Amino acid sequence: MNSTLLVLALAFCFAVDASRSPSALVNFVATIVLAVIAVEVTVSAVARLRTKPGLVSSTPVPPSSSSFSSSSLSSSLSISTSSTANYANYEVFLSFRGPDTRKGFADYLYIRLIDVGIHAFRDNEEIPLGEEIKDALLESIKQSKIAIPIVSKNYASSRSCLRELAQMLECKKANNQLIVPIFYDISPTELKCQRGFIEQCFCEHEKQGVDRTDIAKWKWALRKIAGKKGYDLLTRNNGYQGALAEEVVGYIKEVLKKNDLYVPDGLVDIEQPIQEVMIKLGVVYANKKATGVDGECVRVLGICGMPGVGKTTVAKIVYNKIHHLFQRCSFLPDITTTFESSGVKGLLEKLISDLRMKNYGGLSTHDQSIEVMKKSFREMKVLIFLDDVQDFDHIRHLVGKISWFGPGSRILLTIRRKDVLCEYRGVADTYEVEPMRSCHALQLFCKHAFCKYPPEEEKNEYYHLSVDIINSFEGLPLSIRETASYLNNCGWDIEIWRETSDFSRKKLERKVKLAFEASYNSLDEYTRKIFLDIACFYNGMDWRIPTCKWQANGYHPLRSIKILIDMCLIKIGENNKFWMHNQLSKYGKEIVGKHSRLYNHKDALSTLKGNEMRKPFVSRLMRDEVNVLDLDHLAIYQV
Repeated sequence: MNSTLLVLALAFCFAVDASRSPSALVNFVATIVLAVIAVEVTVSAVARLRTKPGLVSSTPVPPSSSSFSSSSLSSSLSISTSSTANYANYEVFLSFRGPDTRKGFADYLYIRLIDVGIHAFRDNEEIPLGEEIKDALLESIKQSKIAIPIVSKNYASSRSCLRELAQMLECKKANNQLIVPIFYDISPTELKCQRGFIEQCFCEHEKQGVDRTDIAKWKWALRKIAGKKGYDLLTRNNGYQGALAEEVVGYIKEVLKKNDLYVPDGLVDIEQPIQEVMIKLGVVYANKKATGVDGECVRVLGICGMPGVGKTTVAKIVYNKIHHLFQRCSFLPDITTTFESSGVKGLLEKLISDLRMKNYGGLSTHDQSIEVMKKSFREMKVLIFLDDVQDFDHIRHLVGKISWFGPGSRILLTIRRKDVLCEYRGVADTYEVEPMRSCHALQLFCKHAFCKYPPEEEKNEYYHLSVDIINSFEGLPLSIRETASYLNNCGWDIEIWRETSDFSRKKLERKVKLAFEASYNSLDEYTRKIFLDIACFYNGMDWRIPTCKWQANGYHPLRSIKILIDMCLIKIGENNKFWMHNQLSKYGKEIVGKHSRLYNHKDALSTLKGNEMRKPFVSRLMRDEVNVLDLDHLAIYQV
């Protein structure tokens, strides 16, 4: 900056010299301005270089006339071992001998890793200009989760490759880094013996003045890597490089859990339904691990249950546990919503992209996409998970026929209706997720409601309130989690807990209502009326009693009852009695309010005695055995 001030001062002195001509003055000032800009740019560049993240200045050493050169500047800069910002978050580091594989196998493997969303590093990318290449490579190895050395015949001729390999083994020892060696055109046995060409390479290193300690370390590293389980191209996949690369990518995805779906924490009593689903899928499952798939047939399983019971959670856990058993897998969420909002095209493109493991969007019509589905995966063992399927049309347009997929494939669905799988009769099965038992419901509630122990003086009351709340939910996980999370946010306010206990007996949480609403809105008009009648009057009654009334009103009750059973909204229990979950019953009663159905005898008496009887209503007293005046079964329908 002092030189800048000096230049400006000289310019000012010249400017005040009246003897100068105007043109000379303009030319001189322009020259001075350019000089000032050049000085400022140079100073700024040096400042940025000195303060760049990941670089530190070494202690300055007075240079001698014989030793000072341009290399002195680069040697005065080194990568800070304490700074990892520039090299963090690498998932895979690829090490290879450039002339052997850079434009062939290594390039294809790198591209495939990037295609499937893996953050991979190779030595011709990611290194900022001006940094010391070797040190930057070593830092990248340290910050990677997995190291893949592609060992070729000339690998040992490269000192940088050997240095990288030694660094990988140090990281393995220090941080348990995973090393996945690929033996490209040389066998592990040759690396262990280190005869012939490999021996010549080390002799050449020694002639070039490489320290013998380093050479011994590199020899040890080659022998060590030869003893590790890896991929030998000479003996695997008949030497096909593309097939080997796909196999490596699939393994890396499994290790990094790239295919895993999000599952919430704090689950309770989940193992039993998982085991039962595994049996229906024909998966060998023991000690909470899936180890194989039985048989060559293609199986389809639909997981059903009432809204909010945890169908998708169970299916996701199963998917996470078994996807490693398949060559390719795909998860398509919210099928019904997506299908209605944007059609099938986007879903098909995602399904094909997942199964091909690369982006797909080249075909413009649905028919062309279906042809790709029919022909591309017949020999491939795949796992497909379709979430929230309501209609068989959704299935037909995506995975229409099981013959589209290879032996041992599995299609897993969460379904709103059991009968959507009717066209897969013979190969499809269903599994119904049931509400939780009381003891497990209490465990789930406590996990989400209590971040710490309650105050000692009020512990008993909190416990009793917790029991009251979960009893009102009859084991529905969605209701339990929503209420428990709300109370967790409120802290230890006993009045809010008491109020919430009362609220839970009478009302539903918003998310629970939304879940029920999606199923209710999909019903036809007559089935909705029958659902509301059961919710208000007939829960626990022999189903044959109201059927005659519904038939007289033209409601087609047998058809509607089957729909409600298929959607898991009701069951026919012992003694032919209707059973509806109390949360669904509350939902039905909230819909009708006090306008179309009077299900409470107090409200019914009040209505009968009040002026409302003068309104244009048609009242009907529903029989309960012999007592025709039992107001617990009074129904008043608005005309």
